[in-house]
Amino acid sequence: MSEGPTDAFEYFYDEQGNPYPVGHVLVNTDYADALSKIAEDPRSFYTGQIAREIVAMVGQAPRPGTLTMADMAAYRPVRHQALCQTYRSHQICGAPPPSSWVAVGMIMGLLEHGPKFSAGGASDPKNWGILAQAQQLAYADRDRYIADPNFIDMPLKGMLNAEYLTQRAGLIAPNSASKVTMIAGDPWPFNDTEQTVTAGIDATDDVHGTTHFVVVDKQGDVVSMTASVESIFGTTRMVGGMFLNNQLTDFSFRSVDAQGNPIANAVAGGKRPRSSMSPSIVLDSDSEFLLATGSPGGNNIIAYTVKTLVGVFEWGMSPQAAVDLPNMVARGATVRLEKDLAPIALIDGMRELGFDVDASRGENSGLSVIKRHADGTLEGAADKRREGVIGEL
Repeated sequence: MSEGPTDAFEYFYDEQGNPYPVGHVLVNTDYADALSKIAEDPRSFYTGQIAREIVAMVGQAPRPGTLTMADMAAYRPVRHQALCQTYRSHQICGAPPPSSWVAVGMIMGLLEHGPKFSAGGASDPKNWGILAQAQQLAYADRDRYIADPNFIDMPLKGMLNAEYLTQRAGLIAPNSASKVTMIAGDPWPFNDTEQTVTAGIDATDDVHGTTHFVVVDKQGDVVSMTASVESIFGTTRMVGGMFLNNQLTDFSFRSVDAQGNPIANAVAGGKRPRSSMSPSIVLDSDSEFLLATGSPGGNNIIAYTVKTLVGVFEWGMSPQAAVDLPNMVARGATVRLEKDLAPIALIDGMRELGFDVDASRGENSGLSVIKRHADGTLEGAADKRREGVIGEL
């Protein structure tokens, strides 16, 4: 049996099989050549030499795929309008489905319409309890309803509807944990289209392998970009100096749940997998850029991104202080709190409120943030948990 391509090994190890030492400069001439070809003719990526090499690599054993040149040539990038959610006097905007950014918009809407945070900010476990329940509500809806809109109907407008969010926010208990916040709601009555099927309980696994950056140029243009190859180094196969992704793992491999209801994010030919990537841009009341943020981290991206928004806009923190807050992920019954950064008082306080807290060391966010101040100056923040840096050119 073939061991398969060894591209990743050959890229990071020398001819003797030793890892390159710290300080070694990797020179990726294949990638430079690929970028030159794409610059000359963007369609060459889908119909030319690069496409042929991708198809050949995907078809290699073990676990060969069935990707064809016709598949490559048929691909068309699509430009979509951003989703935006009103939050107090701001607009928070992000990518539409199959991105899960809608959950970020939901959480911020739930916090606006739900119990108010105390003046204790990040030091009050009850505030973290409110945030945890808002996460549980949004994750439950996101898991149930969000997938590729070309394949399923989803109550997207209903999920961001202020009346629906107010109804859901009423389930948040300000002084204790709640079991009802883990159950998906019914946003269809608040949608502009009618429900066609009953969505099944999701069965998508969680695999990490993402990167994120934020850029503001001298003209004031802003980019908040999250990209993923899925898992560590994707498939570990390379073409044109690039790692091929393993994005199929973002699908549910079960098509129906235990009750026979169809799962929205079930795998299908031509379907785009649901993503947790949630690059976000915040606009002020004059529709001027105010803040951009985002993070890698698989399903946790939603919680990481929201933590930063809450830190800045609710708890009055600087971007870096907000990034440095302990990460908390509340998807389902268990609330994961970053053990190395969460004070014992916070962990104990959450448990006293009735939350099932897992003090986890595994929260590997990579947040990047840029905030514009009233005088036009910019303030950046980079996550110390990864190799992020703040730079100016």
